[in-house]
Amino acid sequence: MLWPIEAGFLGMPERDKAGICTEKRMIKEMIRGGVRAMNRFEYVVAEIDGDYARLRRTDQETEELKLVARALLPPEIMEGTKLLYEWMSYSIME
Repeated sequence: MLWPIEAGFLGMPERDKAGICTEKRMIKEMIRGGVRAMNRFEYVVAEIDGDYARLRRTDQETEELKLVARALLPPEIMEGTKLLYEWMSYSIME
């Protein structure tokens, strides 16, 4: 009998050419640090407008500003504050 986690949602787990379960391989690589972390982006607060802030990427050349609700940002931000976006959250860079 297969446990639900072993069988996956749609039947048997997917296997690669060597017969190794790809889900298990992915978990092992994550534990070892072989899988890359989620993307990280660096921003600077270009302007604060009420409940929103406009952020400019500093790690890549672009003129676009990203509009972000201030509720998602650290409360102590000011214009010119450097932010790091990683793992779906913003933090202040020092």
